[in-house]
Amino acid sequence: MPGTTISNRADFLYEIGGEIRRGSSNTVAFTVAERLDVGVSADSATPIPIASVPTTVTATVTNLGSGREALDLSVRPSGGVRVEQLAIDRDGDARFDAAVDQPLAGTTPVLAPGEALHLVAVIAATDAPVDGTLVIGARAQTGSGEVDQLFPGRGDEGGDAVVGPTGATAGVTLPLVAGRSAPTLAKQQSVRAPDGSARPISGAIVTYTLVATLPAGSAREARIEDPVPAGTRYVANSLTLDGAALSDAADADAGECDGRLVAVALAVPIAAATHAVTFQVRLP
Repeated sequence: MPGTTISNRADFLYEIGGEIRRGSSNTVAFTVAERLDVGVSADSATPIPIASVPTTVTATVTNLGSGREALDLSVRPSGGVRVEQLAIDRDGDARFDAAVDQPLAGTTPVLAPGEALHLVAVIAATDAPVDGTLVIGARAQTGSGEVDQLFPGRGDEGGDAVVGPTGATAGVTLPLVAGRSAPTLAKQQSVRAPDGSARPISGAIVTYTLVATLPAGSAREARIEDPVPAGTRYVANSLTLDGAALSDAADADAGECDGRLVAVALAVPIAAATHAVTFQVRLP
């Protein structure tokens, strides 16, 4: 391990005048040097869309060296991007939660050899289209530079530190693009029992309503699929789209149901649109 002193002395035996004598060499010693190496990687290989709400992007920094090392971090945005926060993503959910995640002021905690740290950066909301980059860099706090560059006495346990193959510095460029809001689907249910109440008793009819919101240009194709809940029976010919009845058969209209799966294809216009699908099941 870095900072460990390795010492050695040799013994030898010799005979003089029939007498066996013992001697020893001088002791030689050296202290294992710390190797300084750093890695930074993106958690996503695809461009990250930036929209009118704060966006989080993630990356991973790793102490690839042989000793314990803190890493100095840098965040360089371009294209009008503004970074509001950089933090350690403690729970790994790719979001910033002030109650859980640890904000960073530019330097990581000391990392053990091979230890990785997941980072989350919060990019400020923007109403204007954004195409830019976010460069996240890291370097060993002890030092960086040319391979084999020596930092005497600055390694673990007071030993030397030497720059490894990465130059003790690394970075990753995250591409950012103007984002569009993603489609959403919301589901509601209502119950009508034979006695007129809303109790889920035997014979009650449950009506499900699915509302799909499609922002402009958000998708080329859209299709809702909803399994008929286990323990219920689909009510034949109860399927509708935007108030219009659909047949259960797989025919020319947009919907179908085989008793097990409800499926409805949605038209995707250029402008934003909202569609409502309903169907019913009966409780046994």
